[in-house]
Amino acid sequence: MKPMTLLKAMGGIPDEYIESALPGKQKKETGKVISFFRRREFTVLAAAALLLILAFTLAPGLLRPAEDPGQEQVTNPFVTYQSLEEAQEAAGFTLSVPESFEGAGRREIAVIDGRIIDVTYLDGEDNRVLTIRKGTGEEDISGDYNEYPQEDVTELEGLSVTVRGDGKRIFLALWQEEGYSYAVSFDKGGTQDQLKEIMKTVMRQVSE
Repeated sequence: MKPMTLLKAMGGIPDEYIESALPGKQKKETGKVISFFRRREFTVLAAAALLLILAFTLAPGLLRPAEDPGQEQVTNPFVTYQSLEEAQEAAGFTLSVPESFEGAGRREIAVIDGRIIDVTYLDGEDNRVLTIRKGTGEEDISGDYNEYPQEDVTELEGLSVTVRGDGKRIFLALWQEEGYSYAVSFDKGGTQDQLKEIMKTVMRQVSE
């Protein structure tokens, strides 16, 4: 006897309960429940993905660390120039330097903090050979913080000059004149005669 015929024969049982008791009917209903939850999970995941896309495209700033409004931007104090004339105009004063120096093939010209003219002589491998600086004020503007075995104060070209070196070579010379500071740095060391020639050129314009 078929299951449907048997259940109807029992009598008094509503047809909807008989149909729900049939084999395969429960599987279909269960399948509908499982399918419903799967669709719901898919909808939730799709909504989450959409929110992530919107966050990346419309509000990228939310994913970045907040900037400290009190933090100051550090700027480069060196501004390079193609010519000494341009540097002089930017600094507001003049500086006379040698066109060349032994062992140097070219020179770079810059203004530091808007008040120091820096002329650096470089060799063929861009290694520093000589640096000449002039700036306003009376402090040490050389930027050389090395300690040298010997330091003397001597008179050169009528000026009191602080000379630092190793007793044989001069690495740094400092002096002041008429409200300006001067610094001459020899990367590999120089002689007193070389320093005198540089000072003659640098101070020539002052005397004129």
